[in-house]
Amino acid sequence: MLAITFLNITRKAEGAIKSGESILIQFPLGSTMLIDTGVPESGEMLRDRLRSLGVRRIDCLLLTHFHIDHIGGAPCILDSFPVGEVITWPETYFGDACDNDRVPQLFAALRRHNLASHMVWEGDQWKMDGVSIDVLGPWKHFPADWQTYEASIADTLRFPYYHSKAHPAEPFINDSSISLKCTYGKGSFLTCGDLYYPGEARLVRFHKPDLSCTLAKVNHHGAYTSSTKAWIHATRPKAVCAVRDSLPPSPKPEVASFWKDNADSRPEKDWPAMGCEYYHTFVNGEVRFFLEKDGSFAVQVERGGKNLR
Repeated sequence: MLAITFLNITRKAEGAIKSGESILIQFPLGSTMLIDTGVPESGEMLRDRLRSLGVRRIDCLLLTHFHIDHIGGAPCILDSFPVGEVITWPETYFGDACDNDRVPQLFAALRRHNLASHMVWEGDQWKMDGVSIDVLGPWKHFPADWQTYEASIADTLRFPYYHSKAHPAEPFINDSSISLKCTYGKGSFLTCGDLYYPGEARLVRFHKPDLSCTLAKVNHHGAYTSSTKAWIHATRPKAVCAVRDSLPPSPKPEVASFWKDNADSRPEKDWPAMGCEYYHTFVNGEVRFFLEKDGSFAVQVERGGKNLR
């Protein structure tokens, strides 16, 4: 059995609208992968919950991209558990584009524990306990700056990105997310970090046959930046989960207004309309999927129901 836990980490930085995201995968023979670690304030809560789930070692710590709500808790995790391998972007790849001080803190923690990280790219594959893990993105020569990236996706920009004055490169870094498909017999799980709609469009263009899955994480916390109809129809999972401290639209009025006027994505409606079970940690708390080799699965939620509308 493959157990996939969408952890409900609710502590967040002052002024933040989300505490971030963390997913624990427990493989059939006991190996573990932790994908992302939430904001720094969530580190201790995440550590304690992992211990209560019986985690004593993390065989693979995978940090999808360098935003604070995905890497912030990593130093606490590295200080609390033996960690086998660490997969993430090279320390200096994006320069100052990430606009947070947590990248240096992450790599300081790695050096403190004599750990080196490495990156995975589109086309890479490995196995854990007989489960195949295929990397769908990013591509190996992903740009290191926003201007180059914007030019590379010009044909997929149906409407402009929302640009925050404080974080102008935010969507660019989101589209750098490491995207994986884990295949266990006839069952599969797709997780693609914080992909925005151009990142989704690229995977649909180049990996459409690979996107069909049993279970999936909703991209970018269930925000309207993602989960386009083309993405939903390409992936067609039976159940999905979004991880966030609020339901869309964004609590920031200017962001909510932009996506209301520009986006055609309404994840909380579009996924259930396709017949998919839709879970959200804001409503359901912690969500656990138990995937069997024959493709069947069970769901355990902390509270509430499903198919949010």
